[in-house]
Amino acid sequence: MKLLPIALGGFAGLVAGYFAGAYVACTWFYPTSNLCGIVGVFYTGPAGLVIGAIAGWWFTRSRKL
Repeated sequence: MKLLPIALGGFAGLVAGYFAGAYVACTWFYPTSNLCGIVGVFYTGPAGLVIGAIAGWWFTRSRKL
């Protein structure tokens, strides 16, 4: 039961990190690059996954489930 908040936090962080990274990269590099989503895939997406999983783990540690 404690794995569910960690997985949900990781998934939410992955999605948010990907879209945030792709949005920022595509608005800055739009005229010069068609691979602006790579920033979201390789940098901000995995970082969001780790941060979200840590937030989900912290949620399970701070509350009695």
